[in-house]
Amino acid sequence: MRKDGGVGYRAGYDALLLLSFGGPEGSEDVLPFLENVVRGRPVPRERLLEVAEHYHHFGGVSPINGQNRALLEAVRLDLSAHAIDLPL
Repeated sequence: MRKDGGVGYRAGYDALLLLSFGGPEGSEDVLPFLENVVRGRPVPRERLLEVAEHYHHFGGVSPINGQNRALLEAVRLDLSAHAIDLPL
């Protein structure tokens, strides 16, 4: 870490990997997404339907998806601004 609190680029990195658990992209994706998340665990169907209602308040789209896309773009812009050519 630099004195100003920033993180300096070190040669030798091959890429930057940004991971997200993700979420549904529309109302039709909500239940399949939740079923996949709890696969193999004894979660009652009623509970899945309750959780699905939370997603439906956002149109069936997880807010984290947009937040992660914004983060990805911000990192891309920052790397570019510092002339760092690193796959992301």
